[in-house]
Amino acid sequence: MQRLPILYLYKKVVFPSCALTTGTREKRHRGLAAGDRVLALPIRGFFDILLARRGVATLSEVTSVEVAEDTVTVGLKGISRVRLRRIDRFLTAEHVPIPENGAWARDGIVNELRKKSQELIFLINVKESDKLIGLLGFINNPSQLSDFVANYFIVSFPRRYRIHREIDGARRLRNLMAVLDELIAKFREKREAGVS
Repeated sequence: MQRLPILYLYKKVVFPSCALTTGTREKRHRGLAAGDRVLALPIRGFFDILLARRGVATLSEVTSVEVAEDTVTVGLKGISRVRLRRIDRFLTAEHVPIPENGAWARDGIVNELRKKSQELIFLINVKESDKLIGLLGFINNPSQLSDFVANYFIVSFPRRYRIHREIDGARRLRNLMAVLDELIAKFREKREAGVS
């Protein structure tokens, strides 16, 4: 099994099929190049590093690397959720894939996720709303759709962290729907307060 470098993401998450740019001060990351693969592990603090074995990471492709004097800025594209195994000095690890076949999703629940996401887009009134709605309609894989929605709408790291770590697709979707309901209620309340 291939060993890959671990890239610790402090209070950041890269979801599968999504992108993230992050800075690191670790000298070992200066050797990364576009096309390399890394294991991106979201962490809340030092304790998560100690418990990294069997942690849920995102197998990611490096899309860009910019080296400055004391920092390295790395662009990542998430590929899939994996579980870490056999960590070597907290620097590299082996990994096993976490299946994401979407068999748990019913058409009705996927459509409900799309509708809630569209409603939230209209409530937020973002400039790229047409593009976002188009993307929501284009993504057919339930796992990819839920990761895309979580990546775009959930800004709170603790919530992003919990949703990323949930390996059961059905539970992840239920958690995501609950967060969307809360956000929709919040934005409706703001809109109503602004009208009156």
